[in-house]
Amino acid sequence: TCALPILVNDLYLRIRPEVSIKHQVLFVSTVKDESWWGQSIGERRQGYELLTSYLRQFCEKFEVLPLIALTIDRDHSPELREDELEKAWFRSRFLENVEFSHPGSLFGRRDDSEHSDRAPKYRKERYATYFASDSSRITIGMSSTVLWESFARGNRILSVNLTGNEAFDFPIHGVWSLRNPTYEEFEKRIQDIIHMEDAEWDRVSLSARKFLVRQEVDRSSIDLIRAEIVGELNFDR
Repeated sequence: TCALPILVNDLYLRIRPEVSIKHQVLFVSTVKDESWWGQSIGERRQGYELLTSYLRQFCEKFEVLPLIALTIDRDHSPELREDELEKAWFRSRFLENVEFSHPGSLFGRRDDSEHSDRAPKYRKERYATYFASDSSRITIGMSSTVLWESFARGNRILSVNLTGNEAFDFPIHGVWSLRNPTYEEFEKRIQDIIHMEDAEWDRVSLSARKFLVRQEVDRSSIDLIRAEIVGELNFDR
């Protein structure tokens, strides 16, 4: 189910500009379906609401302005602008003390004629999310392929599942993963990850990163797929 994002991640790596740390915390949004705007509150929403409250408490305590990576694959309709609802959702919970990722961070001024309700799957938005994660000291979220890909690129992440459902766990357990922590445990884990030496982060995460999403240094996944197809086409029957 995450094959397409991984291929897009490969394309992103080919065009990624030089990266420097500009943000302390990137928070990955999973606010994307209509149930978020209705009265029904399921376990995923409950867990994410609690995680949002934890992050707000952390940001207020340490005077951090969080950057939010908005949901990429939206189902726009003329009656509903989900990106605006999404921003309003986060502003209400962080009391306006929040920023949002924007394609302009990677590509310059966005051409709004391209970004329309007729083109909700906007690749530049996904690239901007990747770049925001690469430019942040830590990326925090719950059950998102953005976390998988960021982790594979070597970034520091924290995946937090505040439900009783293991389906929302990160696929490989480690210092980067928490299940039902208290706020104090959440805060300590962020601090532990942020203050790790690069060599230590690599030591504890490198094998897991390679196992989760294999990324070749010399050849991308697209190159490997192309080589496989060409080999099949040239197969002497």
